[in-house]
Amino acid sequence: MKCAVEIIRNPKWYFVVLFLVGWISYIVTTSALGFYWDDWQAVFLYKTHSVQALMEYFQYDRPLSAWTYLPSFPLLPMTPLVWQIFTLIIRCSAVWLLTQTLILLWEDHQWLLRWFGVILLVLPSFSLQSISVAFNQHFITLLLYSFSTFSMVKAIQSRSWLRWIWGLGSLATAFGQMVTMEYFVGLEALRPILIWLAFQRKDGRLALKTRTARTALAMIPYFLILVGYLYWRLMVYPQNIAAASIAEPNAPVLLSGLKGNFVTNLIALVNLGRQDMMFMMGQSWLRSLQASFSRIEAPFIFASWGIGLITAALFGLWLNARNETNEIKPGKGFYIPATILGSAGVIFGGLPVWVTNRSALVGKWSERFTLAPMIGAVLLIVILIDWFIDNRQKKSILFTVILGLSIAFQVQNTHSYAVDWQAQREYYWQIAWRVPNIKPGTAFLSGNVPSGLSSHHSAGFALNVLYGGDNLSTTVPVWYLRPTDVETAFEEPLIDQPIQVDLRSIKYEGSSTELIGVLNRPTSGCLVILDGGYLGNPLIDSTNLNILKLSNLDQIDLEATPVTPDPMIFGKEPEHNWCYFFQKADLARQKQEWIEITTLMDEAFTSGLDARYSLEYLPLLEAQYYLQDWHGYIETSQKILSRNSGFENFLCTQWERIEREAGTPPPPEVVTEMKGVLDCSLNK
Repeated sequence: MKCAVEIIRNPKWYFVVLFLVGWISYIVTTSALGFYWDDWQAVFLYKTHSVQALMEYFQYDRPLSAWTYLPSFPLLPMTPLVWQIFTLIIRCSAVWLLTQTLILLWEDHQWLLRWFGVILLVLPSFSLQSISVAFNQHFITLLLYSFSTFSMVKAIQSRSWLRWIWGLGSLATAFGQMVTMEYFVGLEALRPILIWLAFQRKDGRLALKTRTARTALAMIPYFLILVGYLYWRLMVYPQNIAAASIAEPNAPVLLSGLKGNFVTNLIALVNLGRQDMMFMMGQSWLRSLQASFSRIEAPFIFASWGIGLITAALFGLWLNARNETNEIKPGKGFYIPATILGSAGVIFGGLPVWVTNRSALVGKWSERFTLAPMIGAVLLIVILIDWFIDNRQKKSILFTVILGLSIAFQVQNTHSYAVDWQAQREYYWQIAWRVPNIKPGTAFLSGNVPSGLSSHHSAGFALNVLYGGDNLSTTVPVWYLRPTDVETAFEEPLIDQPIQVDLRSIKYEGSSTELIGVLNRPTSGCLVILDGGYLGNPLIDSTNLNILKLSNLDQIDLEATPVTPDPMIFGKEPEHNWCYFFQKADLARQKQEWIEITTLMDEAFTSGLDARYSLEYLPLLEAQYYLQDWHGYIETSQKILSRNSGFENFLCTQWERIEREAGTPPPPEVVTEMKGVLDCSLNK
């Protein structure tokens, strides 16, 4: 027992403790996470099985960042849970190395710095951890920076030949993090401070002049690497982009604007920094308290608070169990340099973002811009708390509350991602049930993306993973379009207009006659593949009416082998609920397999399933007309009217359309009975 306690107290267990906190915050509370936003571009590139496709895709803005996937793609299966764990391990490793770097500088303040590390891991200003494949690149880059600073300090403090190994490793990873992604380049400004502190830690008796000289000498190779990178990024890269007739992404517009209007652009720069700093150090902590207290969500919100506070309390108990009585009370020798380091981390960490006139507060995915500056922000927070509160127990309580609220928010946030994944899973499986295969050049046209954590680009990649086969290429057979992408086609729907999409190295070519319209409103029932049969539907506003007019179901390849979504990627097939039977019945309607429709509907009704929305009775209604089941037709019509209001016009339209297409009028007595149901002219 005593041995077990000693093992638990060992500071080397800090990484394991970090991972457990991360696991509770980001994974363990739900096993239903999936792929989101830019994850789908990585999933698509994974399915190409091509290094060339991977390299070409990132050539546009981060030419060397593709290497981050080269080791992992062949080794890891493309399934959400694996990538959630892998990315969490990478992030925990980066945080652990950052913490260890600071401990090398301030060994007497390990207790405080371990609070820094765990809070940094779950800081509420960053809520995109669940986008695990896309942000794997970011955390690998952070890991390179963290290792570079750690090995740099180790090289300075080492007195053996190992300092050369540490030094070369530091230089290599410093270069690697810069050329991979630009997110953490601003943190290079912290390097001279860290070097200065490392020399101070090694020999506090060094004269100021000597320490300054050694710091400057040690900075030379890092400075040369940084200058080389900045020359490429600010001079060479823009010219290459311009030569390719591509608008430069992430252009430093405020930086270049300082030349023309110094005061205005400087004020804009300062305001962006101030807003993001307030968000990271203040506003974000309240996010777990701002959750929606609906009748369904309230119990989960309370549970998340409990999970957060219990986890934080256990971390505090573990940390305090180490009984680090050898730690000295911080003084000016700690507070002043640590405050300088934290302030520089916030300012220079955010500067590469702010000079592009962007902020963490603007845009759905913009919290990624806090990844670098939040390192300095968390350091400042723990310093302020430690400075204002003398009593260790009171500090522990406050840190526990802060950590608990952070974990609670991340648990809530992860739950929202899990809910979103269920919406995506339903979307793509319903698409596959209704559209078994497609002809090359098809595009799905919709006014609503699959879910709140999707984009039109991510939907395009996902559809290619679904329909593109095992060996995808950068010339894709299918894409996802918004109404704004085909506005000219709405004006002249009868004219075949070419449609071309160029997204980095991805190319799609189709036309306005190769579109499949999709109505996706999960709160109003099942997904609907639009055709003329859905005219008169109350959900059909002017935009969806235009989509319906362009929808061409001939693009559905009924002869090809039906696709089956890969359960490793799209999740296992949902239970065959009402939407399954509706999609299969609507597909049978397209094939004019009327008996199949009634069989499917009977099976659904026998299983206790029924429509959520009147629109979903259309396949059955049409089948009953063709099979001359007039009693059933009238009964279904009455059901439609009683289920949802506003469907009288829809039923009138369907009666006229089906009669016209069938070429067989119903018996007079049926017409008479229907006139008692519908207030419209029948059989004029």
